[in-house]
Amino acid sequence: MDKKNINIEQENNTPNIDGSRIKVFTADIQEIVKDEAILDIIKKIKSSFPFTFIEKSNIQRIINKLDNFFWIKEVNGKYILVNEKFAGAIGVRNSQLENKFEIDFIPPFQRNMFNIMNTYIIDTSNAVILEGISTPVFANLSRNEQIIQFPLLDVDNKVVAIIGLSAEKGEPEEKGSSWNMPVQLEQFKEPVLFADPKGNVLDFTGGFAEILGIDNTYKGKKLEEVFDLKFLEKFQRFIEKIDELEEHPLTLEAGSRKIKTSLTFKKNFDDSGVLRIVQITFPPITNQSQTEIKSTMYDLIMQTSPDAIFIYDIDTLKFLEVNDAAVKMYGYKRNELLNMDLTDLYAPEDIQTLIESSDSKNLSGAFTGPWRHKKKDGSSVLVEISKASLEYKGKRAHINIVRDVTEKVENSKKLQLLQAAFENSSDIILLTDNDGFITYVNDEITKHLGYSKKDLEKRPFLSLAVDSERAKVNKEIFHSGNRKPVSISLELKNYSNEPVQTTVFAKPILNFSGDIDSFILVIKREGETPQMRYENAEGGQVIDSTFLSNVFHEILTPINVILGFTQELYESISTPNSEQEEVAGIIKENQKVLMQIMDNAVEYTAIEQKAIQVKKENVRFTDIIDELKNNVRKTAEDKGLELAYGKISSSLTFETDQQRFISLVTLLLKFSVQITKEKSLYFSAYGYDNDTFFIGIRDQRSSVSPSLLKGLQEIISENENAVRKHFGFSRFSVRLLQKLIELLGGKPEVVKKGGQPVEYGIVFPINLSLKETLITRKDAEPEPEEIKPAPKKTEEKKRSKAVPVQEEEPAVEEIEEEELPKKKNGHAAGEENGKFDLSGFSCIYLEDQVDSQILFKSQMKDLKKIDCAESFEKALPLLNNNKYDFIVMDINLQGEYNGLDALRIIQKMPAYQKTPVIACTAYLLPGAKENFVAAGFRDFISKPVMRDKLTDSLKKIFS
Repeated sequence: MDKKNINIEQENNTPNIDGSRIKVFTADIQEIVKDEAILDIIKKIKSSFPFTFIEKSNIQRIINKLDNFFWIKEVNGKYILVNEKFAGAIGVRNSQLENKFEIDFIPPFQRNMFNIMNTYIIDTSNAVILEGISTPVFANLSRNEQIIQFPLLDVDNKVVAIIGLSAEKGEPEEKGSSWNMPVQLEQFKEPVLFADPKGNVLDFTGGFAEILGIDNTYKGKKLEEVFDLKFLEKFQRFIEKIDELEEHPLTLEAGSRKIKTSLTFKKNFDDSGVLRIVQITFPPITNQSQTEIKSTMYDLIMQTSPDAIFIYDIDTLKFLEVNDAAVKMYGYKRNELLNMDLTDLYAPEDIQTLIESSDSKNLSGAFTGPWRHKKKDGSSVLVEISKASLEYKGKRAHINIVRDVTEKVENSKKLQLLQAAFENSSDIILLTDNDGFITYVNDEITKHLGYSKKDLEKRPFLSLAVDSERAKVNKEIFHSGNRKPVSISLELKNYSNEPVQTTVFAKPILNFSGDIDSFILVIKREGETPQMRYENAEGGQVIDSTFLSNVFHEILTPINVILGFTQELYESISTPNSEQEEVAGIIKENQKVLMQIMDNAVEYTAIEQKAIQVKKENVRFTDIIDELKNNVRKTAEDKGLELAYGKISSSLTFETDQQRFISLVTLLLKFSVQITKEKSLYFSAYGYDNDTFFIGIRDQRSSVSPSLLKGLQEIISENENAVRKHFGFSRFSVRLLQKLIELLGGKPEVVKKGGQPVEYGIVFPINLSLKETLITRKDAEPEPEEIKPAPKKTEEKKRSKAVPVQEEEPAVEEIEEEELPKKKNGHAAGEENGKFDLSGFSCIYLEDQVDSQILFKSQMKDLKKIDCAESFEKALPLLNNNKYDFIVMDINLQGEYNGLDALRIIQKMPAYQKTPVIACTAYLLPGAKENFVAAGFRDFISKPVMRDKLTDSLKKIFS
């Protein structure tokens, strides 16, 4: 496009401020900005904007390396990114400028001008050049620099951001035009170096390269890499002066010798009067002086080099000079080496390698080898040699720089052995970075899990773990901070999304500073992938637990949405009639039953798949009694039943899996509440013998009714179909109770007195052993034994008459008919009367099901702001452009990142390091909440995400 120069200030009748000049260009940015590095950065920005968190960090790192000012701002003038050079000119850090408005750093009388420029860029998509402006932002610009601002366009050519940078002055030139050297280097007889005003080496003559011993690799480098600080100070003073020619004395230091000389600075300007090149000329130096300089420089290099160096005569191969590193490497004394020649370093069988290493084509300065040299003690050392020709003390010579690579070669052999072991191991071997993203995997992954190597390239290892195991992976491997190897049992998903039980050995790899750099994971598979169906004893086909688990996961989400919207519809009726209230009550009760069945089914299938680990911990019964009461309270109230204590040992302590023990006792109590025909239910907990304790149930003052006894015996020992026929209980609930008893080493028991049953319950081991043989339902058939009562004590009429507990425990106390806490004023004990105000909070909900998003927005409509995203990738722009008070996130998301991956990245974002993130999923296994909280979530709730659940969570977080 044709270039246009327009003075915006004149067109808008605004005064020219401080002699500033504003120009508009409709040309491509390549015609305005000539710096290839900046053009490459602009290209990267165009391809990645709007940025992800990772892309933003990469761009930040690149622009921080620039010597120019560089920034990106939104169309409203808010800074998105600024580099350190720009922020430093204002006197702040770049992070302090982000999300701040440009006008906050501009004097009030200039704000109108800057607003005009921004508006013009947005309306016309043209670039604007600003010269001679004086503001606190641009106060450090030199007189040869200008400010360029141009638009960043989307695919619809709409301005989405504005990029600004500083650059040298000069009208945009036609492509291909440039300002060349005033003369050819060949015309200079003296040593000459050319540099630009910023101190970058442009070119130099061969004579100059010879004086300082440099090569063409120094072109484009800074003068400070060639000269000392005194020279740089002289160069800078000359640049700042008006003089075009100046001579300076100079002392070249080479080793212990100092050779005085002088040099001339000369300025070269282009046609427009802009300083382009500084010419630095050295006077001719005599051959004798050059020889002295070179010899002294060689001596200095040999003295300071950590590598072995020797100089030898080309004609006689006799050593002329050796350094201390060579003396140490070969084991000879210095005078011994100086009386030797090069052939003495080779064994007779290696003389051919001496001929090969002396080949003239190897005189490139590059290291060749390895070659085998002989040490004084007769042992061999493998070396690489860099060779160059020189004249040393009047003799033609070679200088050899020698590196000992013996250890390097040995390590290379070890690496080859390890690579062969990696590729031929029967185990899966993975390498990951320190964040758990896969960087390498051997071929066994295809054999055992069905993935190709390409499938797993740069994929997070967490994506291979089943959902319920992901928190464990983070907690015990990637987030543990442990620098020692660890071995865990882990369920992974194969290519068909079927679970495979494995043992994973994980070892962190440390970097040079002792920090974790990466991980190596060795995965052993335990057995074959479960088949979808198997034959039962009668020859019929039975769907296995793996298949059922997958089915439950698929149907839980739509069930949660249906239940959620059912409640939403009922609550939307302002004055429901009696029929609507009755229907709503029926739906609500069935909702609870359905969710209980689904929760029990999920936990049952997890146990069947061995997808859980028993977590042993010490439990004091009095610490969990309130939770047990609360779990059964509603079921008891609905039936009008009074729940009370029987015999409770206040000192009863045992070792078990606490969460699963609570699930077991809760199920036992709920079944008992629904079976009994009495008005009261008593439960007991006390020592049974030295190694066991007893959890008992009765529904009469001093005994268990025949109907409750028979019902509980059927539930624990008979087929779930018969139980469902007699009582209508869920098959999964019955199976789960039986499985939990088996898992925790329990045994059903009837306690009798005088030959009559007084209590029915389960005997558990005081110390749970995971190695003990767990009982089967066949073993669980109760064979009642009468338990002899403990001796009576006349002064303890209210003491228990059951079996005495361990000696160190106090006697078992019986709490007579103590009722559970009742509601007060319509509120459960401990519940606050006041409502929690949501109107001041904003939230983003990460959920891959659109229906669930709609339900969330409906339930949480009181919030000030709600945004939703189906994946973390789509949430990133929202997180960058907004500040939310809390985040709710599903564990399973679309895209590359799951909820745990997203949590890690969010916690590294400066704006969200303290923002609470609440996890949610369609089901909640016992212990899952603790694992996810340990992984970094503030709280964990099960779906459907209803107003009361989330409000309770927010109360705890923000109170």
